[in-house]
Amino acid sequence: MQPVSQPVNPGSSSQKPDLDWSQAKETITMLCLATAQIEAALRDSTNSVDALAQSFTKIANDSQQVLKIASLMEVEESNRAHHSELTKSATELHVEIKNSIISFQFQDRVSQKLAHVNRSLGLVADLISDSDRLFQPNQWRNIQDEISKSYTLECEKIMFEKILDGATIKEALRLYEQSDLNNAQITGTGNNEDDIELF
Repeated sequence: MQPVSQPVNPGSSSQKPDLDWSQAKETITMLCLATAQIEAALRDSTNSVDALAQSFTKIANDSQQVLKIASLMEVEESNRAHHSELTKSATELHVEIKNSIISFQFQDRVSQKLAHVNRSLGLVADLISDSDRLFQPNQWRNIQDEISKSYTLECEKIMFEKILDGATIKEALRLYEQSDLNNAQITGTGNNEDDIELF
């Protein structure tokens, strides 16, 4: 995804409007605010998740090794009951860690979605700030096409199309959730070892 230049914030003059006041400038200011908030959330989220991901990846690798050793020990005759218990504990630990990694992958999807919102806001702010493009429908279509192409999830595309068609936010969100749920059922929940990417 190509980075979009940050819009120039004209600042709000709504408290003390003058002859230069315009709703376009106010809109750009609010878009700048939203963009900054999303960017801050993305950075905070990325920093914390990166650290946690590294930690959980190490634990996952260690637990696989413990499980392997415990399985080998179970073959021995002595202390078989203790070895069996160790195998069970290691297995449960590994399953729990796999579930945690899946949660991180969902968080990564949230970051991707926020990045799409951030990009969309930047594109709209750029357009609104350009009086030569602002009132040209084809310029709005170009932005809509670019936003649509950036989506990687089918549920995002469906919600985008429904909003453009005039659906209410509630209707679009309902269709988004249905599509996301159907996709999760088709692809499964990652119960197999190969379904999990250890970053």
